[in-house]
Amino acid sequence: MADTATAMEEPSMITDVFWTRPEAEIDAHITKLHEGPLTYDELAVPEEFAAMIGADTMGGWVVIKHEHILEVSKRADVFSSAQGITMLDTPPGFDEFFSSMIAMDDPRHARLRKL
Repeated sequence: MADTATAMEEPSMITDVFWTRPEAEIDAHITKLHEGPLTYDELAVPEEFAAMIGADTMGGWVVIKHEHILEVSKRADVFSSAQGITMLDTPPGFDEFFSSMIAMDDPRHARLRKL
């Protein structure tokens, strides 16, 4: 009899399913990611929420390797958190008010970090 089992796709790092697996599975997945390129992890947004957030997908960059961290930190034009880091449907001014330095880009981030 032929083996009809198929490999299950790994859960996305931006879901709680990823982080609630056994530690060894999480470590193995992160090790694989560490050996690969800089990637963008994207998920489909359930239809009932798509209209609320104005998008049918959501996602984020998976930045694991030191060289990628250096690249990302120098490219705010591509890897910006300034538009917010939450899924909340809030007015634009709220992002700055409720966020921390993690949601700021240079030069403002660098100025505050130097303080």
